[in-house]
Amino acid sequence: MDAPELEARKMDHAEPNPDRSQLRFEEAALDAFSFLRTEFGFRVVETEVTRVRFESDHVFVNVYHGRSSYELGCELGLLREQNGNDDVSPSEDKVRENAYSIWEIARMVAAPGITEGTHYQASTSDVVATLVSRLADLVKRYGQRALMGDRAFYQALESAHSQWFENYQKETTLLQIRRQVSDAWRARDFRRVVELLDPVIQELTPVEVRKLEYAKSRLES
Repeated sequence: MDAPELEARKMDHAEPNPDRSQLRFEEAALDAFSFLRTEFGFRVVETEVTRVRFESDHVFVNVYHGRSSYELGCELGLLREQNGNDDVSPSEDKVRENAYSIWEIARMVAAPGITEGTHYQASTSDVVATLVSRLADLVKRYGQRALMGDRAFYQALESAHSQWFENYQKETTLLQIRRQVSDAWRARDFRRVVELLDPVIQELTPVEVRKLEYAKSRLES
């Protein structure tokens, strides 16, 4: 996390304002992302107190401010017809839009220090303006191919997205297993340790492999 972001986090110490219009998110998003209109030919198609949507002939950009989380974010994707969904109704089509966060796009172009774990949250108008501007800078810096509707880029992004999701699921499962193993180990329930670790032996650390071997030896003795 860079120094300006830390400063913005410190600034945002107030309780969330229930009147979202006072946070002036729409104004901040329209201003910070005006380059989409002037440089890329996008138009504004939707504005709400927590969401602004831009569209070009091929690409959409959603800038949002989480209704309960107060998290700021931006996602990009190909418009429905670009995804080959011409035979479905508009309501069905909207559900099928594939949207990718700016964090995923930055990760795709190997941006240093930019990860999906980077989150912007703001509940005061000053911090909203600061962080929305920072989001716009990220889109300018890393989103060129996405904004241009580069289909090869989006295909590669979808493939990477699927792999990232699979890895995330695997990591989540391993975390749950490790917590259960810790409990079983403390209880000296070696049978349970083996039941948990044996199916995921390829994913274990050297220490966990030794723990599994020890648990098996205790069951055999």
